[in-house]
Amino acid sequence: MEESDQDYLLELWDANICPNCGATIPDGARVGSGKKREGGFCSLSCYGDYHKATLVDRHRKTLAIVERHRNS
Repeated sequence: MEESDQDYLLELWDANICPNCGATIPDGARVGSGKKREGGFCSLSCYGDYHKATLVDRHRKTLAIVERHRNS
């Protein structure tokens, strides 16, 4: 993740704003990885939507590892 993305996510964290949908996040309702630099979201759906490309890439790599293991 680029530094400018991290700065953006940190700014929104401090303002209690979801970086995906722009909703205000009530106290104690933030979801995500727990790392401020990765953002805080109003729901798991928003977390998944925002990080979709990363999660899809991680899934593809996992499938490739499983396939190699199955074929060995």
